[in-house]
Amino acid sequence: FDLRRLGTSPGVTVRYFRGRTSTDLTASVMARTYRTRTLAPGDSVLVRVEATVAAGAAPGTRTITLRGRSDAEPTRLDTVRARVVVP
Repeated sequence: FDLRRLGTSPGVTVRYFRGRTSTDLTASVMARTYRTRTLAPGDSVLVRVEATVAAGAAPGTRTITLRGRSDAEPTRLDTVRARVVVP
């Protein structure tokens, strides 16, 4: 799967990591070049998302959207969304 972030979240800095490790995937996710290992049906990969809200960010809800696309079958997509609420 290739993994990419869709859209932006004003006032929020987002970083991506390989599972529970300190391996930072942010640059490759943002460049749309991150690829998971080959996954068997039903298998998964853990990507940790860390969001930091900037001081003075406007109140509201931000959505962080990641999409995975199968390299073997490009029409197969999986989308994950996280919401960050800025009080």
